[in-house]
Amino acid sequence: MNITYLFLALFLINSSLTYAKQNYIELTHFEKGKTKSIQEGKRIKINTLSGDKIIGKFRILNEETIVIKGQEIRLDSIESIKRKSALAGIIGTYLMVAGIVATPFGFAAALSEGLGAAIGGVTLVGSVFALGSGILINDFPVNNKNSKWNYNVVYHE
Repeated sequence: MNITYLFLALFLINSSLTYAKQNYIELTHFEKGKTKSIQEGKRIKINTLSGDKIIGKFRILNEETIVIKGQEIRLDSIESIKRKSALAGIIGTYLMVAGIVATPFGFAAALSEGLGAAIGGVTLVGSVFALGSGILINDFPVNNKNSKWNYNVVYHE
C-alpha cells in the first residue's frame, strides 16, 4: 500500500513539473509560419548586428532582453540565433582529432603489402569518415537569421 502512495506522489510531482510555465525564445519563420522554441537555460550562439559572437547558456530578463554571460542582449539587436550543444561540440571535436591522427597511419599501412594494406585501407576509410562526421556534427545546428525568422520571448513571471 505504501508503494502505491509513493508512485502516486511521484506521478503528481512529475506532472506538476511537466506543466510548469517555461520561459523560452520562440522563433517564427516569416514565409512558412513554422515555429521553433529554445528553452531558457539552453546553450546558444548569438551573432549580434554589431558583429559580436556570444556563446553560452541564456537567461530571459524580460520580453525584450536576454542575458548571456552577464551581457544583456536586446532581441532587436540579434542577427542570428543558433543552438549550440556542448556535448555535440565535444564529440565533434573528438571525431575530428581522431580522424586527423588516424589518417597518416592508415595511409602508411595501406601502402604496405598483405594484411597491413587491408588494415590500412580500413583505417584510412574510418579516419576519413570520423573527420567528416566531426565536421558535420560541429556545423549541424542551423543559423536562424533575423531576415527569415522573427524572435519573440515567451516570459512567465
